[in-house]
Amino acid sequence: MTDEERLIIRKCLDGNREAFEVLVNRYESHVKTLAWNITGNPEEAVDVSQEAFLQAFKNLHCFDLDKSFKSWLLGITIKRGIDRVRKQKSFLNFFNRYIQVVPMEKVKITTIEESVIFHPLLKKLNERERTVLTLQINENYSAREIGKILNCSENAVRVTLFRAKKKLKKELLKNRAAPGKTARYYHEHEQEV
Repeated sequence: MTDEERLIIRKCLDGNREAFEVLVNRYESHVKTLAWNITGNPEEAVDVSQEAFLQAFKNLHCFDLDKSFKSWLLGITIKRGIDRVRKQKSFLNFFNRYIQVVPMEKVKITTIEESVIFHPLLKKLNERERTVLTLQINENYSAREIGKILNCSENAVRVTLFRAKKKLKKELLKNRAAPGKTARYYHEHEQEV
C-alpha cells in the first residue's frame, strides 16, 4: 500500500467521507468487473459493488494498514457476490439471468468478459472458476495473492485455474469447427491461446 492510500484511509477513519470517495473512484471499475463476473448480470453487479463499498466503509476500522486495500476490498466483493448468487431461487434462474445478452456499448469495460471469444464461454465455468480466472487475468494477481483473497491455499487456486482454462480450451476447440464469429476470431488469435 502506498503512503498516499494509507493517508486516505486514515482520513476515512477520522470520518472524512470525501476521502472514501477517492477510494471508490479508484477501485470502482475493478469491483464492478469482479461482481459482474460472479453474478453474471451487470445490474446485480452494481448492487453487489454498492454493498461491497458500504461494507468496506463500515468495517474500515478492522482493516490492517499493512495489507493491500484493493485485495481486502475485492475479497469483500467476492463474498457479497457469492452471497447474492446463493440467494437466487434456483440455478436455472441464475443461469438464465447470466446468459442474457448485454449491449456491450453500454458497459465500458475492457476485460475478459468483453472479449468476443471469451464472453460467451464464461458461462461454462462455475462461480469459483470465473472468480479465480478474473482475478488472474483482469487484476494480474498471482495464485498466492488469489489464495489470500479467497482464504484458500495457493495450490487450490492453481488447480481451479487449471480446470477453468481446460474448460475454456475445450470450448474453444469445439467452437473452432463451428461457423461464425467465434470460430473466425479463434482462428485469427490461435497463437495467443
